[in-house]
Amino acid sequence: MLLPGESASSRGGFQIKNKPFTIQHRNNISKAVKKIFENATEEWKENRNKKLSEAHKNPSDEYRKSQRLLSLNRIKLNYGIVFPNYNPSACEIFKLFDEKHHTHGRYAVYGDGEYEILELGHFTDYINFELKIIIEVYDSTHFNRDGTLRKKDIIREREIKAHFPDHKFYWFYDYEMEKILEIILEKVKIK
Repeated sequence: MLLPGESASSRGGFQIKNKPFTIQHRNNISKAVKKIFENATEEWKENRNKKLSEAHKNPSDEYRKSQRLLSLNRIKLNYGIVFPNYNPSACEIFKLFDEKHHTHGRYAVYGDGEYEILELGHFTDYINFELKIIIEVYDSTHFNRDGTLRKKDIIREREIKAHFPDHKFYWFYDYEMEKILEIILEKVKIK
């Protein structure tokens, strides 16, 4: 989901004939790419990883410049927020959830900024103290190559659950963010 006034190309997304791909279309592409990698031989994967590793050891000036520009663009699109990094598309879903249920959760952009748990040194993607729920949206960087959640995210989740024992903790893949509205409605009784 794009923010008002931005295009898919400005966000680094894909588009056809100047129209941004829908979330469903992007999900289909992700599934297709995932299938390609699942069916790839170990030799192909090792060769690919070796090439990527070599490219990152001695990056060209052009590559470094492109990465700088991407970082600056991300900061600009994130309203100047450098840290913590956040998912603007998830913020749109959280905003819809709050509007639909006349509630006010904490999240980046519209929700007064991500809530920082000072004692733990963690930020939550979405926390709603009224409904007692915490929602995290995980993209591919949160997973190991075998598809399991990374150890640091498992520990982080356990610490957050222990810190807020009366809150329900949910996490979603970034490609299923639209499900947040339906799944939450089934699991959380709205007053």
